[in-house]
Formats: sequence, C-alpha cells, structure tokens
Amino acid sequence: MNSGHRAFLFGPLLVLLAGCGNKQPLVGNWRQDVAPGTDGLELWFDQKDAVGGCNHQPDDDDDIDGKYTLTEGKLTINGKWKNSGKPVAMYGSLVGDRIDLSGADGRFTFHRAGSVSPHH
Repeated sequence: MNSGHRAFLFGPLLVLLAGCGNKQPLVGNWRQDVAPGTDGLELWFDQKDAVGGCNHQPDDDDDIDGKYTLTEGKLTINGKWKNSGKPVAMYGSLVGDRIDLSGADGRFTFHRAGSVSPHH
C-alpha cells in the first residue's frame, strides 16, 4: 500500500478518534448539596445541549426540561418546570466536579453523581 492510500484510509479514522475525546464535561448526573436526610435538586446533562432535572420533593415533585450552554466554565440553564410551567433560569460555573448556580430561588451547589439519569 503506498503512502497516499494510507493517508486516505487513516486520515478519517484519526478525525473520528479525535472527536471521541471531545466529551462534554457536564454529561451525567449532578446532585445538589443539601443537609443529610433531605432531597435536593438533581440535574442531568446530555452530550449536546439538553438538561433535565427533578426536585424530588414529596409535596411538589416537578421536572425541568431545558437547554444549557457551557462556555469557558460559565454555565447557563434555561427551560421550564414541566408540571407548573414556571420558567427556569440559572447561571453559574463549572469547576471540576462542582457546579455553582444562582437563580430566582437562590444559590445552589451540585456535585457529580454519575451517569445520565434513567428519567431522561
């Protein structure tokens, strides 16, 4: 096989492999830091721009359906609560396995909890 054919065959493979390493750092589940014995908000992010969430409150359980952007560690989430229809707008930052967010309901801290939620 001449070098021209090798470049033709391996070039696209290298492009595919390079794309595999470009994983969105938010992908997976994130849980709100709350007092022991209480349930907080859980968020899950996909590879593109979708974010979902659940507040796990027994008297007011609701889910978030929204979109996110992450640019240079700055995170913005916009969407709505599915049951109530109220808007969700939060902004903050991602540093390692920690997210700090602020919104109309206050400030929240989340830590990575694992893979994408089965709810989403």
